[in-house]
Amino acid sequence: MKIATRISLLFLVIFIAFGGFFYLFYSIKGKESRLYVEADDFQRRQAIDSFVGLKQSQYIDLTADLSTNSGLLAFVRSPKAEWGNIHLKPLIASHDLDLVQVYDRQRRLVYGRAEGDNGDLADFVFDRTLLDSLSTQRHTTCISKWNNRLLMIAGSVVHPAADTSMTSRPEGWLIVGKVWDHAYLSDLAKSLNYTMRISMTFPRDLEETQTQ
Repeated sequence: MKIATRISLLFLVIFIAFGGFFYLFYSIKGKESRLYVEADDFQRRQAIDSFVGLKQSQYIDLTADLSTNSGLLAFVRSPKAEWGNIHLKPLIASHDLDLVQVYDRQRRLVYGRAEGDNGDLADFVFDRTLLDSLSTQRHTTCISKWNNRLLMIAGSVVHPAADTSMTSRPEGWLIVGKVWDHAYLSDLAKSLNYTMRISMTFPRDLEETQTQ
């Protein structure tokens, strides 16, 4: 075999070896990058889930504490707007809420208050099926879509304080709500150091649309 041929083969082997090395290097780096992105995404989801869970717990604690109030119990049985404006309306400002509602035993809205930029929430009516589920769960939280906005809701059954086991028939329901609007998300994003926005489209649906 000629020397020139041997040298050419040597260079070819070296080229293939270096090519394989760089391919392996970038392949490993690519996997590391994907793992980092996945881990970062998981941490972000955990942080957001923890924040949402904390808010839900705070609102549930609020409605649960008030649900045995003797004044609220009397109000549900015999609604008077003056009492509601004195004792329920201030909850919006003191607990950073957008909505406060009370339903009676017949599931009729007997008091509702919404203020500020989300004043149209006064037209919001809590789903009767969710009120029925509250009859057994006693406390609940959910997120509802309202006029292209998301509304975090918490509610508790109104019952006598003496009924600690909560076995008696519900006297009514206390509902509070918080809108996830731009201002709320901005505050959340700052506290978590994230960039956030709300989309009414699920990511999976968006991916399917883009691939069509």
